[in-house]
Parts: sequence; C-alpha cells; structure tokens
Amino acid sequence: MKSSLVLFLLLAPAFADKPPVPRTADGHPDLSGVWQGGSLSFAIGVENAKKAGQSAEEASGKPSYSPGQDNSPPYQPWAAAKRKEFLDRKGIDDPIGRCLLPGVPRITAMPMPIQISQTPGQVIILY
Repeated sequence: MKSSLVLFLLLAPAFADKPPVPRTADGHPDLSGVWQGGSLSFAIGVENAKKAGQSAEEASGKPSYSPGQDNSPPYQPWAAAKRKEFLDRKGIDDPIGRCLLPGVPRITAMPMPIQISQTPGQVIILY
C-alpha cells in the first residue's frame, strides 16, 4: 500500500499538466495535424559515440562484425535459397535504390513528417 502511494505521488505531476485530448464533433480523438514520424536517435547515438571515442557498435552494445564474416542466422534450405535469390538481386527491387519513397510500412519509421487529415468519414495520411 505504501509503495502504491509513493508511486502515485511520483507519477501524478506527469499526468497533471496534460492538456485534454482533442475530440471531433462525434467524440472520437482528433488526429488531424502534422506529426513527426520515426526518430533521429540513430544519428544522435553515433554522434555521442564519436564524442566518447567509441564506435557506434561499442556504444550501443551491439556486437561488431567483420566484413566477409557470415553473421546470418541458420536457415532452412528453402529459406536459404530464397535469401540468396534476394541478395543476388542487390536491392534492385528496393524503391530507395531508385530515389523513390520507401512505401508503407517502412516510411512510417523514417524521420519525416506526415500529415493526418481526419473527417467524419475517413482518415487520410499524407507522407
């Protein structure tokens, strides 16, 4: 009981200053506006690692791999063949390789703004 009270007292200020959720005329949450998708945390992590004199792998705790080393997980034979077929195409099917937008769902994780327009009958997301 005592720990619940302490937790409540610690979290109460975080929720006290929140503005009310904007609502449409029919009471649903209004998502209209410009939103920032993705994040730039990958770039910030690399910069902080450079300042600390570490590689990005050391800073993130991820193991670094040497080029030419096979770091792929074990595949079943049919999946290994499909993977090899994909890698042999060298990204020709990737829209980014042709300076095009990446498409959904990948674009939602990229650090670019999106605009949401909401009407009573539909929600439109512009990338």
